[in-house]
Amino acid sequence: MLIITNSAFDDTRFNPISARELASLECAVTLLTNFEPASHALDWTLGTHGLRISFTHHNRRYGATYLPDVAKDQGWTKEETLVSLMRKAGWNGRRDEWKKVELNVVRYQGKKVALGYPEWKEWRTWVEEEVTDS
Repeated sequence: MLIITNSAFDDTRFNPISARELASLECAVTLLTNFEPASHALDWTLGTHGLRISFTHHNRRYGATYLPDVAKDQGWTKEETLVSLMRKAGWNGRRDEWKKVELNVVRYQGKKVALGYPEWKEWRTWVEEEVTDS
């Protein structure tokens, strides 16, 4: 079963996809595994672990996650990753004060599989032919 979250269609951080962009699109799915609590905020490995954080600041709860490849793809350090993830969660504190926040960090791993639009189109044509022939 394929589950697509609302973010695939309603994420306001991104512009809608135009028809001319289709040929260059890539779809990727990451299977998440090996969830475990980190012993401290920096107890994870760049390029290996994804992060799920949660914290309370000024009586407000926050939470966000990054997949394992995000920090490495962005070229971030561990500290830059945590601050960015806290910002993603909605925290607007000063960058240098992130260590004052008591973070609950869960690290996890993932296996990513990607498919480009031309490959998808080829597969889709094959499926349509199979259905027609049946």
